[in-house]
Amino acid sequence: ARKGLSMSAWAPVDIALWDAAGKQAGVPIYELLGNQRDEIDAYATYPPRHVDSAEYVKEAEEVISRGFKAYKIHPGVMGTDEVVKMVSMVRERVGPAVKLMLDPNCGYDYRKALDVGQALDRNGFYWYEDPVPHFDLDAITELTRRLKVPICMSDQPDNQFYWGANALRTRSNRLLRGTAAKLGITGLKKLCSMAEGFGYNCEIGTAGNSLMNIANLHVIYSVANCAYYEYWMPAEAHQFGLLEDVVPNNEGVIRATQLPGLGYQIDWDYIEKHKTGTLA
Repeated sequence: ARKGLSMSAWAPVDIALWDAAGKQAGVPIYELLGNQRDEIDAYATYPPRHVDSAEYVKEAEEVISRGFKAYKIHPGVMGTDEVVKMVSMVRERVGPAVKLMLDPNCGYDYRKALDVGQALDRNGFYWYEDPVPHFDLDAITELTRRLKVPICMSDQPDNQFYWGANALRTRSNRLLRGTAAKLGITGLKKLCSMAEGFGYNCEIGTAGNSLMNIANLHVIYSVANCAYYEYWMPAEAHQFGLLEDVVPNNEGVIRATQLPGLGYQIDWDYIEKHKTGTLA
């Protein structure tokens, strides 16, 4: 809603209601949403942690060795001249078959974003995520016009739904981005459906913790216009509090749960051990 609490404030409530509905019906949430598939490829990504190009090459080698066929790079504070060098080194090491993405987390101005984007074009990158701030629509539109690599935006705004609607209306970028952490299951499903009507993919990004990421997965299984699940490493940074969690197989594929609701069980011993207080 435009008034009252933000969508992100309601997101956990929305997800809990979908979980309850699935358990009441005895089916996984994605079946209630209208399932399109029962598995999804995952791409691996780490938070930004290097300033040396060679370290990103090692990171790419690790990801590929674990069976992933796609890898997203977070360059962080690395200077753009070094980023241009690094993306070429990574592409040379992994070969042409691996899908590569770059996400500077809105860290560039237009000129730097263009320089890096041209390097991504030369190296056949799959997408270029959040190169500039999400409010710089002129820069986003011009990057889309001048680059071959699709601009993928944005899971940064608080209200992703209305930002996405404006992006679709103006054709400012080629791929949308969303997450259940800010939209809940209901809002994320709506965003994906809206994108589909314009012929766009909506690539769903990490939601920050186990249950939110599982909510992402249920939406992914219910739509045809999302190519990947975002799998953050190291896993323990985003996976906690469940008896079993989402684990890609040795080909980087995640298969859908057949259990009702969200389909995963809370580890109450973990919760008890890590709680800091109790609200009456």
